[in-house]
Formats: sequence, C-alpha cells, structure tokens
Amino acid sequence: MKNTLILSISSKNLDCMEIAKKMNELGINCDISSNISISNGNIENGCRITTTVAKDKTIDKIWKISKSCGNINCGHISVNGIYNGCTNDYPWVSKCPGNK
Repeated sequence: MKNTLILSISSKNLDCMEIAKKMNELGINCDISSNISISNGNIENGCRITTTVAKDKTIDKIWKISKSCGNINCGHISVNGIYNGCTNDYPWVSKCPGNK
C-alpha cells in the first residue's frame, strides 16, 4: 500500500533546489515547495517535500538526503494515517548500520 509522505524541514542555509537535484539523481519523484519558517524565534528557509511512498526504507532515504542538505537535526514528518510528528521519533525500519 502506498502512503502520502509530507516532510517539512528548515535551516538558515537550506536550499530546496539542492534537495531537488539529489532526489532527481536517485529517481525519487516528489513535489518540493520552498517556504519561510520561524523556529524558536529564528527565521529560516524551509522546504516541504511531498511524495508517495510504499516502504519505510524510502522514507528513510528521503530523510537522509534532506537532512544532509542543510545541517538539519530534525524535521516534521506526516505519513497519512500512520504517523505525524518529529522525524527523530518516527519508527524507522532499523537504526542498525548493517541494514542501510
């Protein structure tokens, strides 16, 4: 079954085009919207990534690509009907380095 994923991230130096290029290189179809976010009194560049996913491994791949593009430690993730919250609390498939 496929689910809609919405990943929202922000950072002072975040570049949504850089994320789009990396997603494209890996063949990940998605919609990336630029926005401005205010987090703890800081105004930051934001990106909202929307796509359809069938596996947690794909979600993990999208998160790793996204966080590497802007020194990001956490973001907000919504997977319809399954999860809505911080990326650090999402029940990833495995945190074991051997399963990556």
